Amino acid sequence: MSQLDKELIWEMHLPVASMSVSSASMTNIYVKRRQELILVVDDDPCVKDVTRDILERYGHSVLTASSRGAALECCEQRGRELAIVLLDETVLEPDIAGVLRRITEMNPAIKVIITSIYSSGWNPSRVQESGAAGFLRKPYRMTDLLKMVEQVQQIQ
Repeated sequence: MSQLDKELIWEMHLPVASMSVSSASMTNIYVKRRQELILVVDDDPCVKDVTRDILERYGHSVLTASSRGAALECCEQRGRELAIVLLDETVLEPDIAGVLRRITEMNPAIKVIITSIYSSGWNPSRVQESGAAGFLRKPYRMTDLLKMVEQVQQIQ
């Protein structure tokens, strides 16, 4: 069989931008909430860009990073301004706890949301033990992302 006869299949998973809840009703949620600076950390450029676009659409300022090093550098430079960090689990491995600790040492008020395509190990007690404020399974819908951001905004 020649190289040309082989078939290559690409599978891409993106966050789902569902409009099951009207834009007007989601906007009403965000009018009541403060608009904050959010750091999105994901090694998949499509996921990172779609997430940024959704959050910006609802009034947040968004920074992005593709690696653990870039995320930590961003936290060092803008940590006092950051309110929420969305961290993809694969970017954090193998030292998830260490990365979360370093981020919260820079600013204890930062709320971290772990995102991952793998949900089996992320139960509520593990999320709490890790120091994260929440967990969001990928691929996520726009409404799920916005609800999670709203939930962690309410944590004192």
